[in-house]
Amino acid sequence: MVRRGREDRVKLGRDERSTISLTEGKSVEKQSLSIEAKQILRRVSKSILKEPASFEMKFWFVKIGRIENRKVWLLADSTPVSTLAEHGLPRRFPPCGVAACIAGHMVLLEPAVAASAPVYGNFAREAERILGLAPEQSQRLFLKPLWPTKFQSMARPGTKRYAENAVRRINFFIATEGTDKRRASRQRGKRRSSVRSRSSRVARR
Repeated sequence: MVRRGREDRVKLGRDERSTISLTEGKSVEKQSLSIEAKQILRRVSKSILKEPASFEMKFWFVKIGRIENRKVWLLADSTPVSTLAEHGLPRRFPPCGVAACIAGHMVLLEPAVAASAPVYGNFAREAERILGLAPEQSQRLFLKPLWPTKFQSMARPGTKRYAENAVRRINFFIATEGTDKRRASRQRGKRRSSVRSRSSRVARR
């Protein structure tokens, strides 16, 4: 549930991408994801798994540059990433020369969108538009601090484990139609199935 109207600024931890606009006023709630949105998210997942070193969740987008003949990570506007922030980026430079978050991958996979997206950064709004998400949904998908607890992995960015965890998070978002909540009826069905299975094993003994 999101409210439209007056904009407020919200900061989430030390995430450089964490300043977002929230809205107040008219309520908007998305009950399901479109087929196209699910297809796009699955393409993003494949892209992330294909080259884990090109995936990170600290910045919207970073690229490889050189300073004093040494490879370094640069922001979209070619500003060097600070040493303090480098711990959240892949240690191995990917062959493609760039690394991006979920929203960044989505924009880069759409050439027409990439050409018109803002150079300095926040791809989330464009990715939100592409997927047809409510602002509250895009925040839960694109900001790692807002992911469900079970996906708060401590894996190192740029590794296969880090990428696989992100794909599991995307799959959960798809499976729950962007709500991050399992349907109560499905959960009750699973519990009943589990009880019947235990009862059957006891009876066979």
